[in-house]
Amino acid sequence: MSSLIKEGFIQRYKAGFLISNKWKSNYAFLYSDSTLAFFNNRGDARPVETIFLKNVVPYTCVGFMCDRMPVRRPSLPQGVAVQRLVGIGMDPQASKVHWILFPSEQILDARHQTESG
Repeated sequence: MSSLIKEGFIQRYKAGFLISNKWKSNYAFLYSDSTLAFFNNRGDARPVETIFLKNVVPYTCVGFMCDRMPVRRPSLPQGVAVQRLVGIGMDPQASKVHWILFPSEQILDARHQTESG
């Protein structure tokens, strides 16, 4: 069984119908087997989405590298630095991309160090 590495609030981009695209607050868990699970609310029993990060490492971009993805990145909320953005493509064509904003660059750096170290 995998163990919990990190947990906390993030923002996930939800593309809606016409102009209802928005950033939505989610609670996320990162497990030692590289599973990233998103929940609508802290304490929810079932995740709304899970990603097995080991399978999508080549399709993952951070910060300004998100501009090199085959699809355009979403607009960020006012005052948010692009360095907090992560794009996780699910295939080489980025037919589906999970856009995630971390609360700070330091948290993102800590998560990256945990995964690689």
